[in-house]
Amino acid sequence: MKKSLIVALSLLFVVTGCGKSDSEKIKSKYGSSNEKIVKKLESTDDMKTYFGDLKVLDDNLLSTQLGVRVEDVENYVGAVPYLLDSKFYIAIKPKKDNKKRVKESLDSYAKQLEDRLRNQIDMNTEISEEEKTDYTKKADMVKNHLSKEVNGYYIYISSENNEKVLKIMTENLK
Repeated sequence: MKKSLIVALSLLFVVTGCGKSDSEKIKSKYGSSNEKIVKKLESTDDMKTYFGDLKVLDDNLLSTQLGVRVEDVENYVGAVPYLLDSKFYIAIKPKKDNKKRVKESLDSYAKQLEDRLRNQIDMNTEISEEEKTDYTKKADMVKNHLSKEVNGYYIYISSENNEKVLKIMTENLK
């Protein structure tokens, strides 16, 4: 009887992953490589100019900003703007059954951000020509964002040097 109970509990832990949440599983498997990406993109001087102040993605931002549930992904790393801005970087590796939904969410995020930037021009009648030009440049940057699939990751980058950011990300993604 004891032996069968031990076997049953062992199987339960294997099947449930010892009770870890999806978020905990991601952090234990990918945490160090994800942290390396964020540090490289936030610490070097030229990257600071590309991105400025961004919010690093966590489970809440993944859901509220991008419309992606942590249960739908194997891994994610990225950062999005605090305030209305054009710069972001995101890499999400969706679970096989959720590829289409995750891709649609990322496409929708980029389109909504572009629209919000363009709406600043239309809705604000008292902005200067310089501000209009600035919002137009930002909206165009988002419109021309880099969108690529690499090793099962959907990578979206909107910056002044998308290829350089892509290189850093792909070198460090697991």
